[in-house]
Amino acid sequence: MSGSSPGPLSAIGVSIADSIAAHARLPPDQKNQRYVSISAAAVGWCAYLAPDAFALAGDWQTFGLWAGGSAIALLSTAAAFKAASGVRSWLTMLWRALLAATCLWLLWKRVYPDPREVVGFLVKGLYVGWLCANLARFLLAAGLWQGNALRTIERQLRRQNAPLRPVRRH
Repeated sequence: MSGSSPGPLSAIGVSIADSIAAHARLPPDQKNQRYVSISAAAVGWCAYLAPDAFALAGDWQTFGLWAGGSAIALLSTAAAFKAASGVRSWLTMLWRALLAATCLWLLWKRVYPDPREVVGFLVKGLYVGWLCANLARFLLAAGLWQGNALRTIERQLRRQNAPLRPVRRH
């Protein structure tokens, strides 16, 4: 049986390795945009799980796990927004707004199975996470948080051209 085709687990492993290699080949700005999407989706999941976490507030371990995960997700979102500086793209803004509107429509019309079941709970959480990821990428493409471009350039030039100070000898 050594000459047989690979099994399903090796096919899954190869596809995961291929996607990791594809991510490693991306330019830094596209990696940062993906980090923004992933961390914003994590914030969405934490917000979706918040009512359940507060219902379990008596169980401090579960609540602490949720609170820690939420804090890490918020911090990683802030760091990803800080690291991701991109060109303002109107087409990306439009596309992300349409995807976010689709998620809102799916949630509004309740296009998911019964949320009391596991599949419905996961599908609704997927919609919320996808909504948050698309809203974050919309804000990133809009560049609303970036501020004045001239101030950003001047700040970068000041950082790169710091004045030289002589070494003190004792």
